[in-house]
Amino acid sequence: VGNAFIEDTIGKTVYSFDLKEAIERERLTPYDYHPHLVELTLEEFAEFNRLTDLIARMTAREKTKEVGFSETTKRKLNERARLVKKAQEKFQAFFNVFDYAPKKATIVYVFDEQVPKMLHELKERYNLKVHGIVAETKSEERAKILKAFNRGEIDVLVAIKCLDEGVDIENCQYAYLLASSTNPREFIQRRGRVLRKAFEKRKSHIHDFVTIAPEDYPIEDERKENVIVRELPRVAEFVRLASNTPESDRTVSDYVYNLGIYYKYSEMNPWDLQRDEKIDRGVDEDG
Repeated sequence: VGNAFIEDTIGKTVYSFDLKEAIERERLTPYDYHPHLVELTLEEFAEFNRLTDLIARMTAREKTKEVGFSETTKRKLNERARLVKKAQEKFQAFFNVFDYAPKKATIVYVFDEQVPKMLHELKERYNLKVHGIVAETKSEERAKILKAFNRGEIDVLVAIKCLDEGVDIENCQYAYLLASSTNPREFIQRRGRVLRKAFEKRKSHIHDFVTIAPEDYPIEDERKENVIVRELPRVAEFVRLASNTPESDRTVSDYVYNLGIYYKYSEMNPWDLQRDEKIDRGVDEDG
């Protein structure tokens, strides 16, 4: 709607400079994308299914209305989204990767309430200089933290969505996404944070922890599909321009192929996928 209004008022796009061209012309760094599949626990998946069934009943009643989702339905959608974001196994999956990875110039995105725990674990396990940035961090303090990070005085930033827009973090070379919404603006902004040019920075790396259903859960595939289908827009977009596309694509494409939903993933962009009926439209799942 916003784009249509701008075109009607001002006119069509005069010039565009997309990410692909920016990387090719060395205005941004190329990046490798590393998706890691992380299973929900049996308890988490049972709760995910309970919320999915409840949301389906609520939205069925609301389809006759033309005012969008009710506040009650939105709360349940956000509750389900939070369940996926803070999946218990993501922390262990992160440390399994981080143990063998470079430690400096790193941003770790977690769910809001997980910031203190992640800060504690990073300090205890690796003796790193780490700092957190949350919504309550005042702008003056935030500016000092980012300057220290860009100078290399802070090894790791732990953050939530408050670092998504309008922040220049050129020193960041490694990003770990433990919590992401289905909102394309959020995950595209996060990718942009790690691609800024910096001295001696040749390539960036994005590690994405993609939530899936438990492999051994005794239930039909459609229920398993409901979990990962919400993650596919982000994966498809990040794979599209990654330097290691064949490698980065294989992990998720093999999984969705076995589920029989490869057609929902292949050659589609985030906005196409968001229009799929199985993805909740019009809801910003950030709480």
